[in-house]
Amino acid sequence: MNPGIDDEALRTGRARVARSGSPDAARREAAERLEETKRMREIEQAILARNPESDAVPTLERVQEVMTLLGDPQRSYPVVHLTGTNGKTTTTRLIELLLREHGLNTGRFTSPHLHDMRERIVIGGEPISPERFIAAYDDVLPFVEMVDRAWQDRGQPRLSYFEVLVCVAYAAFADAPVDVAVVEVGLGGRWDATNVADGQVSVVTPISIDHTRLLGSTVEQITSEKSGIIKPGAITVSAAQEPVVSDLLVERAAEVGARLAVEDEEFGVVSREVAVGGQLLTLRGLAGDYDDVLLPLFGEHQAHNAALALAAVEAFLGEGSSGSTPTSCARRSPPPRARAASRSSAAHRRSSSTRRTTRTAPGRCARPCPTRSPSPGWSGWWRSSWTRTRRASLRSSSRRSTRSSSPAPRARAP
Repeated sequence: MNPGIDDEALRTGRARVARSGSPDAARREAAERLEETKRMREIEQAILARNPESDAVPTLERVQEVMTLLGDPQRSYPVVHLTGTNGKTTTTRLIELLLREHGLNTGRFTSPHLHDMRERIVIGGEPISPERFIAAYDDVLPFVEMVDRAWQDRGQPRLSYFEVLVCVAYAAFADAPVDVAVVEVGLGGRWDATNVADGQVSVVTPISIDHTRLLGSTVEQITSEKSGIIKPGAITVSAAQEPVVSDLLVERAAEVGARLAVEDEEFGVVSREVAVGGQLLTLRGLAGDYDDVLLPLFGEHQAHNAALALAAVEAFLGEGSSGSTPTSCARRSPPPRARAASRSSAAHRRSSSTRRTTRTAPGRCARPCPTRSPSPGWSGWWRSSWTRTRRASLRSSSRRSTRSSSPAPRARAP
């Protein structure tokens, strides 16, 4: 067998022969699939030949130049943008799942990948298809090469591996098109390539020391870099943070006129207990309480990730707007002003006022909010979302167990 031929492509070709009953048509389809596979490998090699993600250059200019040449595709859909040190990818996936279950066509960008770089770019809950990836790459490549040449003429490096993937992702999301993109930063925030997009909702997971070579040696420096994704007029939801981190986030939100909601003050984990296959949660969101939420993930940190994801989704969909959330439960950052927050589904206006509250023990809201119920259908929708996810996870685990019952190729005797 030709080692350059993809086994999956061959299997697909045989399956098409069986289905169509037309060997010639199936042969053509198989040949097209093989060409597609070879083209994907060429693209992957070309992208991998660029500077790695660990060799980041602190600038947005190169990616912004490509986006400008493309007509700013990242501005054709709303964005939920995530940064932090711990829990970014999990929270990104939870937010995307909840938005998708709400009927939106979603795009998701995360890093790193495990097996295939297409895993980083997800549309409608599935990794981008080879066909779409190739089309998006071919669309952006001429403009990437133009910017590469301009920077190399000035003695500067061309776009990096990560920057090119960001360009491909934003173009693919615009072409899909998606109703909302949920985007995880690659590194930091302020000059991360993903930050050429302006998040209508920015999400900050717990911040601590990381990537000190590029972000700084203190938590204050790192927070200043990560808080760069908070944009004017945006809504920011933050996990519980160290006091110094929280103060810096408040300052950034005030500086750009963003609203800030913080875990344990506006939302949080009310209770959690171990359950079969995960944990059973009661969550307090911006719009109300959610009882009997089965989260198919273990660990207290995952419960807090779920609470943060819930608050982000409520903020995006407007469930925490003035009509749903009492004033006493809404933290706004100074100075007082009215801001309009635009959403893909509707425009929701919220007033903004200075409010500082004291922090309480993790897992508890500082001020018990008045008893209120979420919008109709939210609680059941949330629970059914997790139930469907858990069932899919169990089916996937069962398939993996079945496959693993036979020895892997490496384990077989030669």
